[in-house]
Amino acid sequence: MILQLDLLPAREKQNIKLVKIYSFIKKEAWFLFCLLLLLNIFVFYVKKDLARNLLDTDRLLEENKKKNQSLISDIDNFNQKTINFETIQSSFRVQSDLFLKLAPLIPQGINLTAVNLNSLNQLTLEGVYQKRDDLLILKDNLETDFMTDLNFPISNLLTRESGRFSLSGTVADF
Repeated sequence: MILQLDLLPAREKQNIKLVKIYSFIKKEAWFLFCLLLLLNIFVFYVKKDLARNLLDTDRLLEENKKKNQSLISDIDNFNQKTINFETIQSSFRVQSDLFLKLAPLIPQGINLTAVNLNSLNQLTLEGVYQKRDDLLILKDNLETDFMTDLNFPISNLLTRESGRFSLSGTVADF
Protein backbone atom coordinates (compact mmCIF):
# COMPACT_ATOMS: atom_id res chain seq x y z
CA MET A 1 0.00 0.00 0.00
CA ILE A 2 1.31 3.40 -1.00
CA LEU A 3 0.73 6.37 1.19
CA GLN A 4 0.81 9.88 -0.19
CA LEU A 5 2.01 12.56 2.07
CA ASP A 6 0.77 16.06 1.55
CA LEU A 7 3.68 18.07 2.89
CA LEU A 8 3.58 21.13 0.60
CA PRO A 9 1.53 24.10 1.62
CA ALA A 10 -1.48 25.04 -0.56
CA ARG A 11 0.22 28.23 -1.77
CA GLU A 12 3.22 26.24 -3.05
CA LYS A 13 0.94 23.75 -4.80
CA GLN A 14 -0.85 26.64 -6.50
CA ASN A 15 2.50 28.11 -7.65
CA ILE A 16 3.59 24.73 -9.10
CA LYS A 17 0.30 24.44 -11.02
CA LEU A 18 0.67 27.98 -12.36
CA VAL A 19 4.28 27.31 -13.45
CA LYS A 20 3.14 24.17 -15.30
CA ILE A 21 0.30 26.05 -17.00
CA TYR A 22 2.65 28.93 -17.85
CA SER A 23 5.23 26.58 -19.41
CA PHE A 24 2.49 24.80 -21.38
CA ILE A 25 1.11 28.11 -22.67
CA LYS A 26 4.64 29.26 -23.50
CA LYS A 27 5.31 26.09 -25.54
CA GLU A 28 1.98 26.44 -27.36
CA ALA A 29 2.63 30.14 -28.06
CA TRP A 30 6.02 29.32 -29.60
CA PHE A 31 4.43 26.55 -31.64
CA LEU A 32 1.71 28.92 -32.91
CA PHE A 33 4.29 31.61 -33.61
CA CYS A 34 6.38 29.19 -35.70
CA LEU A 35 3.28 27.91 -37.49
CA LEU A 36 2.14 31.45 -38.32
CA LEU A 37 5.63 32.34 -39.50
CA LEU A 38 5.65 29.35 -41.86
CA LEU A 39 2.18 30.22 -43.12
CA ASN A 40 3.27 33.82 -43.69
CA ILE A 41 6.27 32.68 -45.71
CA PHE A 42 4.07 30.33 -47.72
CA VAL A 43 1.49 33.09 -48.43
CA PHE A 44 4.28 35.50 -49.38
CA TYR A 45 5.67 33.11 -52.01
CA VAL A 46 2.22 32.22 -53.32
CA LYS A 47 1.41 35.93 -53.64
CA LYS A 48 4.66 36.57 -55.52
CA ASP A 49 3.95 33.62 -57.84
CA LEU A 50 0.40 34.80 -58.52
CA ALA A 51 1.61 38.33 -59.24
CA ARG A 52 4.18 36.97 -61.69
CA ASN A 53 1.52 34.78 -63.36
CA LEU A 54 -0.82 37.77 -63.60
CA LEU A 55 1.86 39.86 -65.28
CA ASP A 56 2.59 37.02 -67.71
CA THR A 57 -1.10 36.68 -68.49
CA ASP A 58 -1.48 40.43 -69.08
CA ARG A 59 1.54 40.39 -71.37
CA LEU A 60 0.14 37.45 -73.35
CA LEU A 61 -3.26 39.15 -73.64
CA GLU A 62 -1.66 42.30 -75.01
CA GLU A 63 0.33 40.24 -77.52
CA ASN A 64 -2.82 38.40 -78.60
CA LYS A 65 -4.71 41.67 -78.97
CA LYS A 66 -2.02 42.99 -81.27
CA LYS A 67 -1.97 39.76 -83.30
CA ASN A 68 -5.76 39.61 -83.59
CA GLN A 69 -6.52 43.28 -84.17
CA SER A 70 -8.21 42.51 -87.50
CA LEU A 71 -10.46 39.92 -85.83
CA ILE A 72 -11.37 42.38 -83.08
CA SER A 73 -12.33 45.03 -85.64
CA ASP A 74 -14.38 42.42 -87.56
CA ILE A 75 -16.19 41.46 -84.35
CA ASP A 76 -16.89 45.11 -83.51
CA ASN A 77 -18.24 45.62 -87.03
CA PHE A 78 -20.41 42.50 -86.71
CA ASN A 79 -21.73 43.66 -83.32
CA GLN A 80 -22.65 47.05 -84.79
CA LYS A 81 -24.48 45.37 -87.68
CA THR A 82 -26.33 43.18 -85.20
CA ILE A 83 -27.43 46.22 -83.20
CA ASN A 84 -28.60 47.93 -86.40
CA PHE A 85 -30.48 44.78 -87.44
CA GLU A 86 -32.18 44.53 -84.03
CA THR A 87 -33.20 48.19 -84.29
CA ILE A 88 -34.80 47.59 -87.67
CA GLN A 89 -36.47 44.36 -86.53
CA SER A 90 -37.88 45.92 -83.36
CA SER A 91 -40.34 48.02 -85.36
CA PHE A 92 -41.36 45.14 -87.66
CA ARG A 93 -44.58 43.32 -86.86
CA VAL A 94 -45.81 40.20 -88.57
CA GLN A 95 -49.20 41.33 -89.74
CA SER A 96 -50.32 37.88 -90.75
CA ASP A 97 -50.62 37.15 -87.00
CA LEU A 98 -53.00 40.09 -86.75
CA PHE A 99 -55.22 38.64 -89.49
CA LEU A 100 -55.13 35.18 -87.91
CA LYS A 101 -56.41 36.63 -84.65
CA LEU A 102 -58.89 39.00 -86.31
CA ALA A 103 -60.51 36.60 -88.80
CA PRO A 104 -62.46 34.45 -86.30
CA LEU A 105 -63.91 37.58 -84.68
CA ILE A 106 -65.60 38.87 -87.85
CA PRO A 107 -69.24 37.71 -88.24
CA GLN A 108 -70.67 36.43 -91.53
CA GLY A 109 -72.36 39.65 -92.64
CA ILE A 110 -69.30 41.91 -92.31
CA ASN A 111 -66.94 42.76 -95.18
CA LEU A 112 -63.79 44.73 -94.44
CA THR A 113 -62.66 47.25 -97.04
CA ALA A 114 -59.67 48.74 -95.17
CA VAL A 115 -57.41 47.57 -92.36
CA ASN A 116 -54.71 49.89 -91.04
CA LEU A 117 -52.27 49.16 -88.21
CA ASN A 118 -49.75 51.79 -87.11
CA SER A 119 -46.57 51.38 -85.05
CA LEU A 120 -48.45 52.12 -81.81
CA ASN A 121 -50.70 49.06 -82.33
CA GLN A 122 -53.66 51.26 -83.18
CA LEU A 123 -55.94 49.45 -85.59
CA THR A 124 -58.52 51.10 -87.85
CA LEU A 125 -61.15 48.97 -89.57
CA GLU A 126 -63.52 50.15 -92.30
CA GLY A 127 -66.10 48.12 -94.13
CA VAL A 128 -69.73 47.38 -94.87
CA TYR A 129 -72.29 45.36 -92.98
CA GLN A 130 -75.44 43.61 -94.11
CA LYS A 131 -77.33 43.90 -90.81
CA ARG A 132 -76.82 46.15 -87.81
CA ASP A 133 -76.82 43.10 -85.51
CA ASP A 134 -73.73 41.76 -87.33
CA LEU A 135 -71.95 45.03 -86.64
CA LEU A 136 -72.88 44.89 -82.94
CA ILE A 137 -71.57 41.32 -82.75
CA LEU A 138 -68.29 42.50 -84.33
CA LYS A 139 -68.07 45.33 -81.79
CA ASP A 140 -68.62 42.92 -78.86
CA ASN A 141 -66.08 40.43 -80.22
CA LEU A 142 -63.43 43.11 -80.66
CA GLU A 143 -63.99 44.60 -77.20
CA THR A 144 -63.97 41.21 -75.50
CA ASP A 145 -60.98 39.48 -77.06
CA PHE A 146 -58.97 41.76 -79.25
CA MET A 147 -58.98 45.53 -78.70
CA THR A 148 -58.84 48.08 -75.93
CA ASP A 149 -60.05 51.69 -76.12
CA LEU A 150 -62.44 50.83 -78.94
CA ASN A 151 -63.70 53.95 -80.72
CA PHE A 152 -67.09 52.99 -82.18
CA PRO A 153 -68.97 56.05 -83.46
CA ILE A 154 -72.77 56.05 -83.16
CA SER A 155 -72.92 57.01 -86.84
CA ASN A 156 -72.06 53.37 -87.61
CA LEU A 157 -75.52 52.36 -86.40
CA LEU A 158 -77.66 54.82 -88.39
CA THR A 159 -78.54 52.38 -91.14
CA ARG A 160 -80.32 49.15 -90.21
CA GLU A 161 -79.16 47.20 -93.28
CA SER A 162 -76.36 47.57 -95.83
CA GLY A 163 -74.41 50.30 -94.06
CA ARG A 164 -70.81 51.44 -93.86
CA PHE A 165 -68.81 51.47 -90.66
CA SER A 166 -65.49 52.69 -89.30
CA LEU A 167 -63.97 51.86 -85.95
CA SER A 168 -60.57 52.10 -84.29
CA GLY A 169 -58.77 51.06 -81.13
CA THR A 170 -55.61 49.65 -79.70
CA VAL A 171 -54.80 46.01 -80.36
CA ALA A 172 -54.10 44.10 -77.17
CA ASP A 173 -51.32 41.46 -77.07
CA PHE A 174 -49.82 42.08 -80.48
